[in-house]
Amino acid sequence: MSLEMEKNGLNYKGKYKKDILWIALLGFFVFLLFWKAATLQGIFYSGDIRLVDLPFRWYTVYAVKQGISLYWNPLILCGYPYASDFLSGVFYPFTYVFFGLFKTPTAINYFQIFHYLLCGLGTYLYARIIGLTNLASFCSGILFTFS
Repeated sequence: MSLEMEKNGLNYKGKYKKDILWIALLGFFVFLLFWKAATLQGIFYSGDIRLVDLPFRWYTVYAVKQGISLYWNPLILCGYPYASDFLSGVFYPFTYVFFGLFKTPTAINYFQIFHYLLCGLGTYLYARIIGLTNLASFCSGILFTFS
């Protein structure tokens, strides 16, 4: 495994310094695009986020804090099998991290920005592992993140 990683340019002998700089640049571009949301001067509050994501994530954390069962939500129509819906985020750990630590408007901003960062980071690292250069990996991360 380490031989394979060394062949692709991901050895443990200091070559990560360049990767960290490229990843930081990727993070800078994400921050540049979402600076209002990151500095809490605006909020991601439109479309599916407003109608589905935000209420479901909020209720998930609220129910956990109150000790309410997440298997069934009596507040939707005549009841709803809540845990079986993937949109509820019941089994997604970052729901609890962001919505448990921050107030709802702050949490939704950081939750969305985090996923853009995660998308870019994952694409960059994948491109590095398959043998692309730093610049090509950075471009892959940018293109996939903002497409």
